[in-house]
Amino acid sequence: MLTKNTRPARRTPVRSVISRKPLALAVASILAVGAGQAEASSPRPFSPEWFAAARGAAAQNRANTAPTVRPLAQQRQARERLQHSINNVGRTAAAVAAQRAAQEAARKAAQQAASNIPNGLGEGGLKVDVNPDTAGWLGAKDPTQTTKDGHTT
Repeated sequence: MLTKNTRPARRTPVRSVISRKPLALAVASILAVGAGQAEASSPRPFSPEWFAAARGAAAQNRANTAPTVRPLAQQRQARERLQHSINNVGRTAAAVAAQRAAQEAARKAAQQAASNIPNGLGEGGLKVDVNPDTAGWLGAKDPTQTTKDGHTT
């Protein structure tokens, strides 16, 4: 007759679990305590009901508090600060506009000024290196030049 090994399953002592996994035990304890303290009537956090309850509580707090009126000195100081900020924005915008106008004027003057520097490839302009030690276009074709509508490319 065959007999089964009926030895009881070996269990880990509770003290061993606590000493090996203290963080897991702490998290489980906090969750268990928190679940026990939750009210049955309170909505689940971040649910639509929870947001509605929060909005209702905020509205009730606003209704219970009297509106505060600033003293005249605070209103005057706030108006002065606002005016100072508006003046700063106006000065900054004017400075930006002046700088852009100066750049545009300089660009037009440079385009209309005569230049003695030739465009494109050639003496005085871009020159192909003919020095035997440094000459050559590795992995590229020789340069080309075209002129169209007064623009050299």
